[in-house]
Amino acid sequence: MLTEHGSSVSLELVAAEAGLTRQTLYNRYGSKQVLLRAAFDDIREKIRARLDMAPWDAEPEILLPVIARVVADNFLELEMAKLQRAMIQTVEEMPEVGMSLKSEQTGQVLGKLTSYLERRTLIGDLHVTHPELQAMLFLGSISGFLFPRLLLGTASSDAELNQKLMNEAVSSFLRLWRELT
Repeated sequence: MLTEHGSSVSLELVAAEAGLTRQTLYNRYGSKQVLLRAAFDDIREKIRARLDMAPWDAEPEILLPVIARVVADNFLELEMAKLQRAMIQTVEEMPEVGMSLKSEQTGQVLGKLTSYLERRTLIGDLHVTHPELQAMLFLGSISGFLFPRLLLGTASSDAELNQKLMNEAVSSFLRLWRELT
């Protein structure tokens, strides 16, 4: 419901879709903003769980495709883009929601990937200058071009294209930072 109608959806409509009474939904969430926040928190928790299961001790050829998949699943899928669009609308309408998101830990993928690149550089497996910037570039090479278009509704999710983007991002990264060894 949130992904179809964005922040303009009424809690009554959400309650009906979820098979709940309006009062039950109000008791649990109180407002659309809190409901959207809960949905966003759920996404972050799912990302965190996937990151926790990622093979952080593995070779880059093993880990990087896993991280690429997490990024693609969360930024290149139409339903996720619609939910993020609703969240952006909510932040625009209620800046305090954005401030609460900003004040919490964000950038889970970036932080973990940066630490991984630093460790791999220290042991000589990779020679990554500026690990955080390179992690940003790697992540952006997967989602950076298509994500804004998904948000705007000018592109659709394409599993085959997403896989090609992930493969190219991984091979380009490894070519650049392994061949320096």
